[in-house]
Amino acid sequence: MTPIQFLLEHREDVLLAYDGSPLEAWHKLVDRIHVDKAMTENTFRTMLKPFAETCRYFDVRLNEMTELNEKLNSQIQELSDRLNAELNKELAKYRLNVSDSELNVSDNKKLNRLNIAGWTVSKSGQYYRAFRKIKGRVYGVHLGKDLTDAETKISRKERQIEVAPLTSP
Repeated sequence: MTPIQFLLEHREDVLLAYDGSPLEAWHKLVDRIHVDKAMTENTFRTMLKPFAETCRYFDVRLNEMTELNEKLNSQIQELSDRLNAELNKELAKYRLNVSDSELNVSDNKKLNRLNIAGWTVSKSGQYYRAFRKIKGRVYGVHLGKDLTDAETKISRKERQIEVAPLTSP
């Protein structure tokens, strides 16, 4: 094992023993980690100061990088949360405020379910129906072949079952 490998392997012990005097550090470490078997006293004294300065320099840089990493991860999480909230808000607006032109079935062949005024709308064959669970019971409204009067039909059904309609934000 080379002297530098030995110092690196016993880095914490060496740095704790070094308080500015390489000779005192040598005497502390001879019995503790048997530094005398890895290198001579002169080699140790020559290498100790630059080794300690280099270790401290990289410890400071490592701490800076760790803090920066934590800060960046925090910012990434904050941005991700904000973006998810915005996307969910836009999705909710879209689901509640769908216009007739957006529901053109020829344009959106894969659109089978949507939400209007809190009611889940589905298309079975050529006809649309809206469903909503109220007080443990599922209610349904026939909406017809298009959704032109969907909100009026839904509000009529809500008045019929005496439920306050959901308002769009």
